[in-house]
This record gives sequence, C-alpha cells and structure tokens, in this order.
Amino acid sequence: MAKFTRLLIGACVAIVALAMFTDPALALRSLQTSSPGPMEGTGANITFEEGEGFLRTVCAGLTLSGEGNERVPKSLGATVGAVTNGQTTGCRAFGLFNAAVTIEATRTSPFGVSYKVILGSLPVITETQWLIEGVKFSIVAAGRTCRYHGTSGIRSPVVRESRGELTYEGGSFLTEQLKILTREGSSMDCPRQGFCMGRLRLERTRTIRLV
Repeated sequence: MAKFTRLLIGACVAIVALAMFTDPALALRSLQTSSPGPMEGTGANITFEEGEGFLRTVCAGLTLSGEGNERVPKSLGATVGAVTNGQTTGCRAFGLFNAAVTIEATRTSPFGVSYKVILGSLPVITETQWLIEGVKFSIVAAGRTCRYHGTSGIRSPVVRESRGELTYEGGSFLTEQLKILTREGSSMDCPRQGFCMGRLRLERTRTIRLV
C-alpha cells in the first residue's frame, strides 16, 4: 500500500510539472505588450454599411492612430489603449457617388480599446479579440448625413505562438458582434443601424507575452 501511495503521489507531481511546463498560459493573469506607446493601423477597402446594405460606402483607405498600454489584466473590459485619430480616403457610396466618412476620434475624446477574450485550445492560442468602445463616425453621401455611435470589435489572428508569446500583425472588424450604432438625429432618412467591415494592418508587428 505504501509503495502504491508513493507511486500515485509521484504520478500526480509529474502531471502537474508537465502541465506547468507545456502550458504557460494556464496561470496567465495579464498580457504584456512588447512595444507599448504610439500605434497605427491602416486598411484598404473598408466598408461602412447602413441598415445591412441600405447604403454601402466603401473607402479605399482607413488609418487609425492611438496609444497602447504596456501591461493589461486578463479580464473582460480591461483597458488596452485608445484610438485618438482616424482618417478615411477615397470613399464612394454605391460605387457611384463621392462620400465622406469622418472618424470622430480625438485625444480629448478617444475610442477606448479593451480586452475581450483569447481563443484557442491551450497551450495553442489562435486569436485575440478586443473591443473598440465609444466609436463615432458620420457618413455624408447622396445628399444626406448620418451619424452613428456604439461599440465595434477587432479579431486579431495569432501569426506565431512561442512559449506564451503571441505575435499578431493586425485584425478584422467583428461585424457579426457589432452592437447597434444608433442614429443621432442628423437625417430622418438614416437607417437605425450601421456596420463597418474590413481589415487593419498594424504599422509595427506586436508581440504579447502571457504573464
């Protein structure tokens, strides 16, 4: 019986040690970014869509600039950083009309970026997801102005994972989980919902360490 007990204890210790060695994310409590501070993302063919296709405006380019924090607690809603500026170029509605899409992010009124979730089967992590809160943008096209606000999402596929370090290069807007962007009374012709779709690529590749 004593020999069996020693074997059982030894097996348990080995299993725990193996789990600690092979799965560094199990004890993860926060995310540490390799290059905090100023950040910028650019994208092409970004679509702003009202009322699920009622008015589709495609912009040839989108640039979002902001700041990122160095260390973020792994908890829903923890602040990752902020978007402080946004610019669009070459926007057209229906592919026919010139349009203007204004991203209303400033240093005094930024869009907050927060942590949502990490996806994958530990220890292999495949994707990180973030929320962009306080999003505000307006679309001027076809003789009308529509302004929206709400929360968007970004999904960032992990391009490399190495012992708790996740590297990603950009992300796509999570349109399927985008909250309603409410009309703000600029025109009675504005649909009550708005969406944004497309992919942003970071100016600098980011690496997150799970700590």
